[in-house]
Amino acid sequence: VVLMQQPPVAFIRSIRLHRAAEMLRRGQCSIGDIAERTGFSSPSYFSKCFQKEFGCKPSEYTDE
Repeated sequence: VVLMQQPPVAFIRSIRLHRAAEMLRRGQCSIGDIAERTGFSSPSYFSKCFQKEFGCKPSEYTDE
């Protein structure tokens, strides 16, 4: 059974982004802190990856 249809790095990044999304929903801390806590070295790279994964910027994620 194939568990992943993506490279391991992309799979791990997706897990980190979903953890970040949960932190954003809870309002635990700033976007910069969330980026750092989920292993992204740059908030801008985090934002770029987040937007690709969820279709919106981290700052727009909880504005629904």
